Amino acid sequence: MRPLELPCGLGYLAEEKKRTVAPGRDPDSLEGPLRGDVWQSTVAVTGSGTPDIIMVQLVTPALHLADVYRDILLGVARTLTFTDPVKSAPARDSEPRAGSVEAAMRSDFG
Repeated sequence: MRPLELPCGLGYLAEEKKRTVAPGRDPDSLEGPLRGDVWQSTVAVTGSGTPDIIMVQLVTPALHLADVYRDILLGVARTLTFTDPVKSAPARDSEPRAGSVEAAMRSDFG
């Protein structure tokens, strides 16, 4: 486990290689449980001055790609924020301009 300095605050990265039972396989079958190795990594971030915690986890049997998946996980962690996008959005008119993409999206999704 190691600490991380992220734009939204302090976090940590934990990694481990585990031996586990394959999903969907009956452990009581005559052949016994099918076991394999997986790489598991977790990033956890606490909100600065808030009780919020965000955890992102990635698990893969592709042990040879652990470095690539770690980079992806850290990239995602660097995008985390504890701000409310609705509160930080600029004020706008109640109705979008006719024919705009926003008007089309609102008509589809309300």
